Amino acid sequence: MSLSNSLSVACGSLAKMSCTLRYHSDTKCVTVGVWSDPDRCRSNASVEAICGAAEAVAHAVGSCAQDSAGSGLMWGMILSLVGDVVISVGLALQKLAHNRLKAQGGTVKKTAHLRMPVWWLGFFGMLAGEICNFVAYGDSNTPASVVTAVGCVGIIANNFISTLCLGASHAP
Repeated sequence: MSLSNSLSVACGSLAKMSCTLRYHSDTKCVTVGVWSDPDRCRSNASVEAICGAAEAVAHAVGSCAQDSAGSGLMWGMILSLVGDVVISVGLALQKLAHNRLKAQGGTVKKTAHLRMPVWWLGFFGMLAGEICNFVAYGDSNTPASVVTAVGCVGIIANNFISTLCLGASHAP
């Protein structure tokens, strides 16, 4: 649907509430509301004038159809992918710290891992990955269902990282 068609429909349906027009800027579609007396907006002359101006803008600058949600770079998905891998690395580092404590043998305090830089590196890696996932939900081009589904990458990454770094074996 071209911008001028959508504007004619929008102006016709919104004439009872307000006078509205949309135009295409260099970065996105912008909706401009011309708020005035509702009686003036209801008059055919006002609606035709506003819709006529909107159609002129549409012909001059193009269509807003390409600016619909879901177009453009889905940076939220990329951020989520990176975040999930960083979380897996962080968890592996924390597990590595716990394995080192276990290998020392003897009695170990419950908080001994807090003195290990490797554990803290893993903790902050996991925190950074979770922040990436949180920020990914804010991307208007990436639906939340995509960010959530990309979480399976963390499971796959965890499988490879635990095998390579921790020497874990996985049963078929």
